[in-house]
Amino acid sequence: MKKRSKPEVEIRNILSEMLLRSLRGSANSDILNVISKYGGKASDRTINGIYLKDLVEKKTSFDRAEFNWKHLSKDVLLKRLFVFGTGNSIKLKSRYAKYQRFICLKTNRYLKLISRLKTRGEGIQDKLEDKVKLGVMLFNKGFFFECHEYLEEIWLKEKGREKSFLKGLIHACVAFYHFEYENIKGTVKYLKRSYTRLKEFLPSFVGIDVSRLLSEIDKTLKVLEESESKYSIDKVPAIKLIW
Repeated sequence: MKKRSKPEVEIRNILSEMLLRSLRGSANSDILNVISKYGGKASDRTINGIYLKDLVEKKTSFDRAEFNWKHLSKDVLLKRLFVFGTGNSIKLKSRYAKYQRFICLKTNRYLKLISRLKTRGEGIQDKLEDKVKLGVMLFNKGFFFECHEYLEEIWLKEKGREKSFLKGLIHACVAFYHFEYENIKGTVKYLKRSYTRLKEFLPSFVGIDVSRLLSEIDKTLKVLEESESKYSIDKVPAIKLIW
């Protein structure tokens, strides 16, 4: 089982919150854009940091009507990742320096997802079906931890059958997040929990093909029980929608 260092866990939490904040609409993707551009300009020899204003080019995808680079210096999440110097220069905190490539790769994946959602005119909506649809997209893109965090926010506000169903999806997210770190015991444990909850919602519920999902979970469990080495992250089943 792969061990996650404390800095890795911190980075995971910070970046996930940045994505969810953008999806909620309470903030645009300026922060993610800045981190992406920082990664393109920074190197191991970046000593004094890079000025925020130099990370905001004239020709960007930012909403120029709302954007003000000086506001970034006050962003709580950005301050958790970076050290701010004179003139609003930024540099990754020393504890995160060796994870710079990972941070930038993850950020770029987030930006692609956000761009796709904007192109489709999609985002977090009021209807549960639409909220779940966005969760499915996160899951199918391999953002298992982020999907878990997103669905848990919805789960906290729901009641009855909907709440139980969401818990089943959350268990599936947790299962495959464990698999990413080669925790097979944890994967099997949460897949079984997911199966137990979701089987009460056959054949479909809030737009999800539950029958197909349970079939895929069952196949996954059988493969893992037969031989752990035969299963890889690229075999994680996609959740199918019925509309």
